[in-house]
Amino acid sequence: SWELPLDTTAVATALNSQPNHNPSTNEGLFDNKMFPAVSDGVSYLHIRFKNGAGWGETNHYRIAVDTKAPVPFEITSSEGATSNNPAPTLNFNSTDALSGIREYRTKIDNDAWLSVSGKDYTGAYRVGAKEPGKHRLTVQAVDNAGNSIENTFDYEIIALPSPTLTFS
Repeated sequence: SWELPLDTTAVATALNSQPNHNPSTNEGLFDNKMFPAVSDGVSYLHIRFKNGAGWGETNHYRIAVDTKAPVPFEITSSEGATSNNPAPTLNFNSTDALSGIREYRTKIDNDAWLSVSGKDYTGAYRVGAKEPGKHRLTVQAVDNAGNSIENTFDYEIIALPSPTLTFS
């Protein structure tokens, strides 16, 4: 819907994939219109008003639709799933062709979610230090439209042997 200028005598609209289209078909005088659903991708709504002096400039509105989740991803570790490193570095990466990755959310076991900006993320993530034992890292890739996909990685931290002191 839109607000009609006082001297408007006609309206022309179009919804398509052309960013600079100029509709010219007189559709009558109205202040709202229902369009068919648009599919994923970028579309443009064009609205133009006519008055006694003729057709005015066309207003163009970009509409971006993204209903698909980011691409599935794997989580890997060069150290393997079992290590004595209490803070291993894990690797994961997803993509989203329509709107891009906004952030990665990570959580170890039942800890709180942590966020890493998609712009700042390099592909390697060092987890926070944990006590020896089995742990689960959960990663969500979230795109700029709010769609997300999730994966998990189970890993185990092995306790280092206690040091032995010898005296001579």
